[in-house]
Amino acid sequence: MDAALVLRVEVASRFWPKVDCGDGCWEWRAARFPGGYGSFGLGGRQHGAHRISWALANGEWPSEWVLHKCGNRGCVNPDHLYVGDAKQNMRDALDHGTLPNASKTSCKHGHPFDRENTYVIPSTGHRQCRTCAAANMAKRKLRTGVPNAEKTHCKFGHPFDAINTGRRASGARRCLACHRIREGERHAMKRQRGVA
Repeated sequence: MDAALVLRVEVASRFWPKVDCGDGCWEWRAARFPGGYGSFGLGGRQHGAHRISWALANGEWPSEWVLHKCGNRGCVNPDHLYVGDAKQNMRDALDHGTLPNASKTSCKHGHPFDRENTYVIPSTGHRQCRTCAAANMAKRKLRTGVPNAEKTHCKFGHPFDAINTGRRASGARRCLACHRIREGERHAMKRQRGVA
């Protein structure tokens, strides 16, 4: 008998008794991860029960995410599962209303998430409250006193002049005296460890 088939039969005999098969969703009755997904031990680690269900039904391990058509995280019905990517997973979670932050209508300080007050970070899609961001910027300016571009000396007192001012890749200024000190300390530590 094929070893993969034996493993599949052994896993199935442990897996399916933990499932409540109904007309629609098949609920996982055993342990669950904190997010509500079923948890099944295999090979010394815990796997999503929905992934195991999909693998048992399709005869191979899923190469990508296993998503729920039904939006029920505890469902292991193979007819309700399909393989997709992270983008599809986020779209599904939004459609099913299972994204905890997507349903929030205001920030933690009570400012509304509306068109005028919400900035969406392009790289992540996360929302940011413009009112809170402006308040944080004002606090930062009060704390430092002077905006960085207007400072004449670094925080250790070295002047920002033509000789002592360098630029980072981002375009921000940097104190070359501080940079030389840090580089010297770094090389000294390497010599102590015998790396240099």
